[in-house]
Amino acid sequence: MAGRFLCAGALAASLLFFSCAGGRLKVPGEDMVRVRNEAVDAFSRAKRYETEEDYASAITAYEEAMAYEGLHDSAYYKIGRCYALSGKWEQARQVFNDIAAKDPANETICESLAYVYAMEGNYASALQLYEALVDETPYSASVLKSYIKVLAADGQKERATEEFSRFQSTFPTEMDSIKELNALLTAGKDD
Repeated sequence: MAGRFLCAGALAASLLFFSCAGGRLKVPGEDMVRVRNEAVDAFSRAKRYETEEDYASAITAYEEAMAYEGLHDSAYYKIGRCYALSGKWEQARQVFNDIAAKDPANETICESLAYVYAMEGNYASALQLYEALVDETPYSASVLKSYIKVLAADGQKERATEEFSRFQSTFPTEMDSIKELNALLTAGKDD
């Protein structure tokens, strides 16, 4: 009887030894952890490339980061941002439109899309988005400032001046922006 227990114990010990030390066993969830770690690493590299203004490398790294579902949407937005920062308006617009289709109320996406439209010279689309953003975020100095700039670029100086008055009264401490907008709206008046 003792031999049987000894034999069973030896068998159990050998199975444990070989299963832990032998061939590579797949641990449940290990692949997902690896994918996540690689994606986090790629996202970190992409941010560094973006800081260095190496937008092509940043886009490639953000595309790698998209492999992990938890980073997919952030990485995709960052790809659009990198396209915009590198002046690739059509690609940026496509990314922001894709995101806006899934999340139309996202103010950051709407503002990014409005910016791209303005940079493409599509002032009508930019103004439509900025008008909605100004209504939805009346206390955003950056949104109102961008709206005023696009009004001026579109030749709507009177409307831009009205909005500038609103900007001054709503954001009196934004002195640098007030000076910048004032210079923009008064340029060429002495001619």
